[in-house]
Amino acid sequence: MTKKNFFSKSILKYLILLMFTSVSSAKAADCYVAAAQLNFGLLNEGKNLESVGEITVLCSNMKGDVNYTLVIDNNGRPLSLDQNEKNKIFYKLFTSANRSMEWNKNNPIFGVVKNIGGNGQDKKPVYGRVLNYTSKLPAGDYTNNANVPILSIQY
Repeated sequence: MTKKNFFSKSILKYLILLMFTSVSSAKAADCYVAAAQLNFGLLNEGKNLESVGEITVLCSNMKGDVNYTLVIDNNGRPLSLDQNEKNKIFYKLFTSANRSMEWNKNNPIFGVVKNIGGNGQDKKPVYGRVLNYTSKLPAGDYTNNANVPILSIQY
């Protein structure tokens, strides 16, 4: 099987939907998620293609450590990369390095931002996989514009 240059450089940028919940009114912090990126590189037809990225939660005005949960919920829509909103390559995101635990509303990412002088950050890996793809697609850049993951942070 020969290698095909289906896409040369694809970067997933997450649309960030922040949903703030608080267990106690005494908890005060301003937190957000920095944009995460995954680059899948060149796609080989008939093979799974994997990538590892990093997602960062940043907090300020902290009174103590902040426990958080990161949830993706795309209302059942598959995640896809596209080229001019026509050609689609489907992928999934995972919370485990062996890609056995898909990242979704039933399997979130948990973490703690440690308070250091009122500010802090926590980084977590994000694992991606382009699904076994056999269709003929033109070479080019495929990006996540139309169907981006909807991410919420709860703390």
